[in-house]
Amino acid sequence: MARNIADHDTEITFAMFVTLYDSNGDQRSSFENGCYTSAMTGRHSASFKCSADQVQPAALWVEETSSALGLPEKDSLRLALVAEEMFANSLHHANLTPGGEVNISLSREGDEVRLDYREPGAAFNPLSVEVAEAPELDRWPIGGLGLRLIHNVSSRADYEREGDFNRLSIWMEAPLNAA
Repeated sequence: MARNIADHDTEITFAMFVTLYDSNGDQRSSFENGCYTSAMTGRHSASFKCSADQVQPAALWVEETSSALGLPEKDSLRLALVAEEMFANSLHHANLTPGGEVNISLSREGDEVRLDYREPGAAFNPLSVEVAEAPELDRWPIGGLGLRLIHNVSSRADYEREGDFNRLSIWMEAPLNAA
């Protein structure tokens, strides 16, 4: 059922809720408010306007979705914090395209959960920046927290410039049989 159809120049944005079921009655995919989840591909995606008021909803989406992918609560919170830092840093440093969107997707790849973060900002590879050891708390510098989090939370990471977009992918270990 369509809840909202808006025409923005030549782009049409659909905000709807659709749930598809297979022959056994199991949910196969759903789409709601810019979020798409496919049980067939295992990829969960969401888009958020490039706006400060979207940082918390994005972090909450990452927390809830990564938990649904089998991450323990503490790891879901860590991954949500990484996404929150990436989004906040994009808003502060990346000269994001007005009216643009940040796209976040999550998927399970074997014993890892993958987060892809894509934003329409100035080219910047955060993996090219060397991250120094964390100083004593009373001498902690301003800045660099997001980079430290990416390095400390991820088992691996990758950056790619895709046209006018930065895409940062991070993987977090998440064995399915872990308690």
